[in-house]
Amino acid sequence: MENIIIALPKEEDGRSLRSILVRSGFSVLSVCTTASQVLAAADDLDRGIVICSVKLVDMPCTELRELLDPSVEMLVLASRRQIAEGTLSGMVCLSMPLQTEDLIDSVHMLWTGLQERRGRRKSDTGGKKEQLLRDAKALLMERNHMSEEEAHRYLQRTSMVSGCSIAETAKKVLTLMN
Repeated sequence: MENIIIALPKEEDGRSLRSILVRSGFSVLSVCTTASQVLAAADDLDRGIVICSVKLVDMPCTELRELLDPSVEMLVLASRRQIAEGTLSGMVCLSMPLQTEDLIDSVHMLWTGLQERRGRRKSDTGGKKEQLLRDAKALLMERNHMSEEEAHRYLQRTSMVSGCSIAETAKKVLTLMN
């Protein structure tokens, strides 16, 4: 978990936050005071987490979010009032004053989400999801004498029961039946 960037207007606040994260087993790539520093540090990231305040010296977090790669998650540290205003909707926020346990739990949650999305992307190397679905339905129709609708419902039902996506279920069907 070395891809964490902290961005706070006061560098000493960023260093304090880095110290908390390091003591909790995280590795912080960079402590920044401006959005431009964040963008430069995040430029080479495959995935990561940016922990920042609502407003940095050169831009607000909402603009920074738009400029960051989608593979980079953002955790915004904001006052309860700022969160309640709704301008941060769709962003993961922590209210100030910051509770260490909430910070650690939030970083773990974001990191787990990044790993799961990366795992899903890697597991779909056999082609596009739609093609997997078409191939699995065709195989079920041929071998089990199902209509296309029945094959689709079977894949949906099986994916819900197993907790997998329909594309993962289609891939499993193709692997097991071929």
